[in-house]
Amino acid sequence: MLAHVILRLQDAALMPDIRDALRHMAVYDEDCGTRWETTLSAIRQILGGAADVIAPFAAAWSLMYAASKRLDHLQDGDPVDDPLPTVDRLNAQYNLVFGYFVLAEGLLDLLPADRIPAHRISCVRRLWTDTLLRMAAGQQRDLIARGDGCEESPLEYYQQLAQAKTGATFALAFGGVATLLTDDIRVIDTLT
Repeated sequence: MLAHVILRLQDAALMPDIRDALRHMAVYDEDCGTRWETTLSAIRQILGGAADVIAPFAAAWSLMYAASKRLDHLQDGDPVDDPLPTVDRLNAQYNLVFGYFVLAEGLLDLLPADRIPAHRISCVRRLWTDTLLRMAAGQQRDLIARGDGCEESPLEYYQQLAQAKTGATFALAFGGVATLLTDDIRVIDTLT
């Protein structure tokens, strides 16, 4: 992941302070999605794709996963092992996390257009946007939940929340790899 982040940060005309802060965060979060990269690699192998073809997607997903964890901790006020570089400015912390999400999506720009058909890249970008919107909806539900038992069905409420947050996260991971490597809708839908 870190190699892709560094490459993308070099391409962007950023002020040094935010570039350095984003790089610092990525260095710390390097291992955040690593255990899932093994699963993404297994899906890639099953579908017969080359590792370097999906590597930018895997890096983008890993960075997005790290960004979503950072945002969740920030919104919940949870203690963190690696505080954001602007620890004393909450508004600046939110801006860094926003930049982290944008950087994650920017890693999709590194997908090899000469080896992946344009329609697949377009579909994976749409999947990215749709699933991040579902994740945001789940997080919104989590943040505004009353927790007082007034929801009609607390178990169903929580199930919907979990599907929107965690479910969407992994739908993007598995479905994204499939979308990049095949046009078989059944395979894509199954993995998504």
